[in-house]
Amino acid sequence: MKNIPLTHENQDYLFYIMDSSSKMQMNTNEKQIEKMKQSLKIAMEVGLTERQKLLIEKYYFEGKTMREIGEELGIAKSTVSLTIKRAKEKLEKIKNII
Repeated sequence: MKNIPLTHENQDYLFYIMDSSSKMQMNTNEKQIEKMKQSLKIAMEVGLTERQKLLIEKYYFEGKTMREIGEELGIAKSTVSLTIKRAKEKLEKIKNII
């Protein structure tokens, strides 16, 4: 392997390659996240109660904390947590069936 001196020109090229690579990786991750969200929405429609759907939507899609959700809906944070936990268990069962 040949050692190439690190000149300003080489350094600029290296940064360009690294930047392009990270952008491609970010686009791939964004696509995967979007695909997972779509799958989650479909699974939610099939097997969750209306309350479970609402809490999952607020927590995962709107990015709210369990405390925020509880305050917004007038329920305890522990109720939010338990409901989301049960919803995730149902979704896991659905995933295993599909």
